[in-house]
Amino acid sequence: MFELNNQTAQYAKDADALGGFINEAGKYIGHFESVIWHVKDGVNGRSEGLFFNFISDSKQKARFYINTSYRNGEKNQSGQNLVYAILACLRVKSAGEPVDCTVRQYDKETGQVVDIVKPCFTALQNKPIGLVIQMVQEDGDNNPKPMILAPFEAETEFTASEILNRSTEKVMLAKMVAHIAGKPLYDKRTFKPNSPVSTPAPPQRQQPQPTPAPDDIDDDIPF
Repeated sequence: MFELNNQTAQYAKDADALGGFINEAGKYIGHFESVIWHVKDGVNGRSEGLFFNFISDSKQKARFYINTSYRNGEKNQSGQNLVYAILACLRVKSAGEPVDCTVRQYDKETGQVVDIVKPCFTALQNKPIGLVIQMVQEDGDNNPKPMILAPFEAETEFTASEILNRSTEKVMLAKMVAHIAGKPLYDKRTFKPNSPVSTPAPPQRQQPQPTPAPDDIDDDIPF
């Protein structure tokens, strides 16, 4: 009745998977199941961003939103920096244009997960990637939620700056992992119960100094 073969062996491996949702700070390796382009037109103008639906190799899930422009059209530089870092760690030069694809999404009205068509950046989907995740709690949140502190290349564990600088030594990932080990929760709430002092913020990403653009920018990108 029950027999191990090529197919059922995978079922056996899946039994070890943790599943559920990411609710702890740490270093995770997985892939983006979908990367959804989100545009909202409001009375104050248009805002833009991306939803990253991440699944770790242990089958744990998380949904991240990276805002790239505010409602007044102002560019969100830190959000764009993070998107470009993800491209570098995936070794993808361009995300391309969003195209319609079917994604699985929770429907609040029905209380079920349904198929829905959304514009997606398919060039960023289903490729191995690593994420350093810190838990963050903001005003209005009942519980902490995961936040991408930084991505890294899954195979080599080089960060974006190390990849683009053609570094031969990887040091940034260990520093970030050490930081979240000591400060797994970044509490951004205005009022912090039972906390007389504020939680230190995550380490700031080093901002590169502006340099003249080369004649052929592609020659300066190592992939």
